Amino acid sequence: DVSEKSFKTLHEIKSDRGSKPYLILIDTVRKLDHFVDTKLLTKKMLNVIKNCWPGPLTIIFNAKKTVPEFLQSETNTIALRCPKHDGLQNILQHFDGLFSTSANKSGQKPPSNVSEVEKDVLDSVACVITDKLEQQESLPSSIIDFSSVDSSSHGGHQEEKIKIAREGAFSREELEKYYE
Repeated sequence: DVSEKSFKTLHEIKSDRGSKPYLILIDTVRKLDHFVDTKLLTKKMLNVIKNCWPGPLTIIFNAKKTVPEFLQSETNTIALRCPKHDGLQNILQHFDGLFSTSANKSGQKPPSNVSEVEKDVLDSVACVITDKLEQQESLPSSIIDFSSVDSSSHGGHQEEKIKIAREGAFSREELEKYYE
């Protein structure tokens, strides 16, 4: 879960991660309010969320002021994803959120399936969740950054520009289409 105890345990397993924050998984858009001041979300942001969650999209937000520091980046942002995975969705219903990270020690190549996960990492966790399609090549989640929506003036009106940190399962074109 997203407790400080779990954060410390995860940090020990990953080792030498520095101050890099962890992704947090949530099961519904309603849980955004635990981590983000949803009153600050624009219609364009909400449209992306509505069209892409649950799904392979990680969104970086400004963290709500009440979010503990260990959940945030050094720049007070938080990365959230609402996954489209039935088993994980069932588990997430019982938590405000869960930490998520690749199943490897920091600095090592992330495994592409469970058989590639180091034994000491597997022995350190209570549960491993796999995807039915894990043997197939799949694109990583796309990452979009809403923490610093770029507003620039065009012809007397403000136009929001999105920042795509990583193109993956959602193409730039799809994300820009939803961001209307």
